[in-house]
Amino acid sequence: MTQDEFEKLVEQGIELIPEEIRKKMENVEIVVENFPNPEQLRRAGVPAGSSLFGLYQGVPKSKRGSYYANVLPDKITLFQRVIESHYRTPEAIKERVKRTVWHEIAHHFGFNEQAVRDLEKRGLNKMFKFEIQKKSKKSRARLGIIKTPHGSIKTPAFIPVATLGVLKGGLSQNEVEQAKTQCQITNSFHFLDLDRVEQVGKTGGLHKFFNFDKPIFTDSGGFQVFSFGKGKEFGLGKIGSIFPDEKSAENTSRQKENSVLHKKGENLLKISQRGARFRSPRDGREILLTPELSFKIQKQLGADFIYLLDVCGSPMDSREEAEKEMEISHQWFKRFLKTASNSGVGGVRDSQQIFGIIQGGVYKDLRQISTKFVNDLPVFGIAIGGALGKSKKEMYEIISVVNEDIDWQRPHHLLGIGDLEVMENIVKLGIDLFDCALPTRIARHGTAMTNKGSLNLCSGRYKDSFEPIEKGCKCPVCQNWTKAQLNFLFKAKEQIAGKLLTIHNLFFIETYLEKIRKKIAQGEL
Repeated sequence: MTQDEFEKLVEQGIELIPEEIRKKMENVEIVVENFPNPEQLRRAGVPAGSSLFGLYQGVPKSKRGSYYANVLPDKITLFQRVIESHYRTPEAIKERVKRTVWHEIAHHFGFNEQAVRDLEKRGLNKMFKFEIQKKSKKSRARLGIIKTPHGSIKTPAFIPVATLGVLKGGLSQNEVEQAKTQCQITNSFHFLDLDRVEQVGKTGGLHKFFNFDKPIFTDSGGFQVFSFGKGKEFGLGKIGSIFPDEKSAENTSRQKENSVLHKKGENLLKISQRGARFRSPRDGREILLTPELSFKIQKQLGADFIYLLDVCGSPMDSREEAEKEMEISHQWFKRFLKTASNSGVGGVRDSQQIFGIIQGGVYKDLRQISTKFVNDLPVFGIAIGGALGKSKKEMYEIISVVNEDIDWQRPHHLLGIGDLEVMENIVKLGIDLFDCALPTRIARHGTAMTNKGSLNLCSGRYKDSFEPIEKGCKCPVCQNWTKAQLNFLFKAKEQIAGKLLTIHNLFFIETYLEKIRKKIAQGEL
């Protein structure tokens, strides 16, 4: 990007500032430089080797007295090459420039660093909002955008699974940008199990702890409740076998990891109105996960979107079991939201928003009851969770039943489902968000996603194939690596091989979704 192009982004960032605030800006100039010099780093209190996107130098308006006159203007500097080294796409650069401009102008008005960050956390300059930009006339598909304090998400959107806060493969912020990833979902339970919740909270939350500057979702731990209970009892894992009557690429990949969840065993879970009681898979200590504790964990982790604690049912549940689990979930929802309300979470100006979860298993009348219940909750978005049937056909039927009553003004998230086989179909059913571990999981085992299907790059057939994974793919992997090279790296058990395929697969998914969003925009879907 040229300096002129970058300066235009700066001008756009200034134009987004409300006019009443712009009029109050006095004696201040905004300039662009490539990198900060040692003196600028010292003034900002930034250690050498760290990144500085912008810097304010001058006399804040709050400190200007009657003798303030004939002085050089305040100076706000944006460091173009530093920003470009962290953000590769024009859209990501534009968002970072806008946020940096706002941040430094706040210093001009007299806010110190902590006060500015508090303002950003409360979302005073960027409230949460879901905007529906276009509705399809052929289906329930819709084009939208979710605005958050950490950037916007174009919907329909795929949410990659970052179980422990980092995308599998250990992608850096730069590599996340290269993969065109918009956001991620993290598993809050593991931070409880590893006793790291307080540490992450004191650091400033997941965004700072892992240097991830995009929207983050955290699940409540509800699926762990399932995995220690009926998941263990029936040998059901999270992916693939969520549809017991079907085989899938996800299930095949999961088996390669020899997950303990695929071995039937004793149900280690006790569910009650109070909460879910089970033993830690790490050290065996007893854990009682309550709605109050689930909220406290997610609050400290600081994700943009947090989820109500629910009882995740099984496709094998009887109607009586599914109804009981739904009723317990609804009671837990009330307790979670009461705790959140007492903590000030969930308002449009707060730094976190909540998703409710529709339960009811495979039973249509229960799904209808739960949909109406969740519609009435003060939540930002609505997720469809729990047992989704024994086949994809049953899943589509369940979503259709939910669609009869669901609130269409809020974003809809289908939990745990999002492979290519179903993606376009669930979008046509009005799903805006979907998360799935498939792209990153199969990447670690040597499988690449292409327009012609999956490629097993561990196969000897690619030993001498000096071509990219997918001709025409613009991802950095296809631009710089061949199938033969990747085949060699996997055979040599080099960890970089899995990272490279992770970047490609995530890029492929996002490119696929860009095409879907284009179809909706053009009235073709």
